[in-house]
Amino acid sequence: MRKKMTREGRLRKPHCREWPGFLRRLIPDATWRQLAKKGMDPRTRWLPKLIVLCWLMMGWSIEGPLTERFREGRETLARMFYRRRRCGESYQGLTQATQRVGVGVFRRFGDQLRTSVPQRVGSAWTWYGWVVFAVDGSRIDAARTRRNEQALGTAARDKSHPQ
Repeated sequence: MRKKMTREGRLRKPHCREWPGFLRRLIPDATWRQLAKKGMDPRTRWLPKLIVLCWLMMGWSIEGPLTERFREGRETLARMFYRRRRCGESYQGLTQATQRVGVGVFRRFGDQLRTSVPQRVGSAWTWYGWVVFAVDGSRIDAARTRRNEQALGTAARDKSHPQ
């Protein structure tokens, strides 16, 4: 995915048509093959790959209730895999499918990501020597000591505390 900048200078959210390519670059096919159980019927509505992706989409959703998050995740999957048979229609079906494949699928998926993502994103994995997991705009004042002021600096105003 090319980096396209919005007017504010931020990366824009990928369009639903770009998700398959983005996920393919981020998560190698070998990861998905490792999740699949041998002899599993590909016509099954909830394959392990789709279960993991649906939970990811639900986690990234801004909707409130889980049922709304599920609806949005299912619609995104339907657009991403439009040639494939649609996933199940209910949140309860997703939870039953998740129980059927077990927690091991999510553990294997996480283990694969922990090893492959840093290699795939290269120098973007760290920022000033730190691995960034999440960012928010909270400001927390530190104690006003010389050591903190030297290490952290002060905020925008002259008489403000180190943050």
